[in-house]
Amino acid sequence: MAVGTGQGSEMWQSLGIAIIGGMTFSTIVTLILIPVLYSVFGGNGVKRQRKKHRALLVIDN
Repeated sequence: MAVGTGQGSEMWQSLGIAIIGGMTFSTIVTLILIPVLYSVFGGNGVKRQRKKHRALLVIDN
């Protein structure tokens, strides 16, 4: 649709470009951004639990 040259292609070209852009953006978000955010927030949770555990160990000793 985006690169068609036939009759009426000028009507469908903008729709094809919008679909290509949307699919590219959603793929990048799904494959790159979401795993990165998951790792960042997961790492912060682990660090917080380690600090809490260390504080309990110091208090017990």
